Amino acid sequence: MKSCRILVAVDFSDTTPRLVSTMHLLEKLCQPHFYLLHVLSSSVIDHLVKTSFPTREKAREFALKETLPLWEKLEKDLQGLSFERVIREGIPHKVIGKTAEELGCDFLLVGCHLRSRMREIFVGDTAKRILAN
Repeated sequence: MKSCRILVAVDFSDTTPRLVSTMHLLEKLCQPHFYLLHVLSSSVIDHLVKTSFPTREKAREFALKETLPLWEKLEKDLQGLSFERVIREGIPHKVIGKTAEELGCDFLLVGCHLRSRMREIFVGDTAKRILAN
């Protein structure tokens, strides 16, 4: 059975449990190595610098610290799977595509937030933006 590389975009939202379930299903189909990518949004880091922290580095450290309990829970849910954490900063849809390419990933797994049709018309989502790039 051929092994494959799969980038999983993780935002720790309500889509994460569905991603975990999908990862376990994929484990049964092939021998995947997962790259769990969390993107620290540039706009969030910028906001933290403007409101709470003296430097970008301090704001980034704070954001990383805040996600530690979320990473710990996720890693427990992924026991038995082959994976690595990847953390980058930037605009999520751009960073996700670029990182998948850099890591030589065969597949990309991204959660999709369910929205009303009207909201979808006016507010684009990350998955659509990744496909557009």
